[in-house]
Amino acid sequence: MSMPQKNFKSKVAAALLLLAFTIACTSSKPTVPEPSPLAVSAPPSSSSAVDYVAAVRESTMSGYPAATIGKAFETAFRDFQWHSTVTKEGVRVVNFTGQLPAKLRQDCLTSTKPAGAPPCPQAAKVTFQWTFPPNSMLFHLSYVDPDPWPAAYRSTRDMLLFIYG
Repeated sequence: MSMPQKNFKSKVAAALLLLAFTIACTSSKPTVPEPSPLAVSAPPSSSSAVDYVAAVRESTMSGYPAATIGKAFETAFRDFQWHSTVTKEGVRVVNFTGQLPAKLRQDCLTSTKPAGAPPCPQAAKVTFQWTFPPNSMLFHLSYVDPDPWPAAYRSTRDMLLFIYG
């Protein structure tokens, strides 16, 4: 190989490397939210009509492989409901609501209850949402309402530790 040809190849390689670096460093925002560390993938669907609620219920969460989402959440909460909606942007959202057990209610954790006080007030409704980007079966836990939870359980990690025990 002659010296000019070797020089030309290294200049082409440097130009390609610079082009790849420039493309990789552009600051355009993705149109689909990045999956969180709690991302999971739904089981493959054999039909064209996907049951998104079933996909979430039958999957496991990253870091919690011992039980499906459905089994863990339906065991931890009572009066639960699942439903699915689609945003105008085409994002599928699966919602879970259920009643927080009385033993976790803020009022139940206080030790200064007067004698004869009723046990615990009605359990509060908890909400969890999983989001599927358009045309994707990859989904992630995208929303948790911390308000009904006692202060000691307000982080997503603590909530999941309670649910998966």
